Amino acid sequence: MIFTMKYYPLVYGHRGFPLEAPENTIPSFLLAREAGAFGVEMDVHMTKDGELVVIHDDKLDRTTTGTGYVSQRTWAEVRQLDAGQKFSERWRGVKVPSLREVLTQVKGVNYYVEVKHGSRFYPGIEERLLEILEETGTKDLTQVISFDLESLSRLRQMDSSLTLGLLTCNDVKHALVLADEIGVNWIQAEFSLLDRELVDMAHGRGYRVATWTVNSEEEVMKAREIGVDSITTDNPRMAIRVLSS
Repeated sequence: MIFTMKYYPLVYGHRGFPLEAPENTIPSFLLAREAGAFGVEMDVHMTKDGELVVIHDDKLDRTTTGTGYVSQRTWAEVRQLDAGQKFSERWRGVKVPSLREVLTQVKGVNYYVEVKHGSRFYPGIEERLLEILEETGTKDLTQVISFDLESLSRLRQMDSSLTLGLLTCNDVKHALVLADEIGVNWIQAEFSLLDRELVDMAHGRGYRVATWTVNSEEEVMKAREIGVDSITTDNPRMAIRVLSS
């Protein structure tokens, strides 16, 4: 991954810039980039016919005009849906993007790509993901993150050089044990779990530490004080302003 010292910790837009545009859409990612974000975070599911699409939920209902599970729809069907109008009329007509579209249209940033479910639910998703990263030339800009231990293990077995991050909402010390077993590079922990001691412990064992979702000025300052390496936020403009001051 590419690093910069303009500000630290590094700032990733959570699903883009969801305060200003519909989450996990091209406009949202572009707005995060325009705000100065180091990277964007996105969520990936797989359609019935094997396309990797960027959407958070298993189902289409919350963020699109569609219904039902992403896994039960073809890419052509998902592509017909509107992913903007539920956010506001301004964004009517915005589509659910494929992962390939995001990686080819949103340049100049790094990427956190969260695999929501591995091959047990989406057979072959790890292979498809690696193919897309290779074909778009974005592997070195991407950290693949997941709660799914099997998916991370599978990815590590397939590619020893891929940057991986283990997501956790539980005991960070236990996550470090799992990280050792899987061979990830980063610990991605929910913000309330972290303190300076745990961050130092992770660093001492060779891991970088990321955290989410850091949405207030006070949280941004605390994240910097405890030494995390990156934050994911719904408001990248605010976070960068605080870190740059």
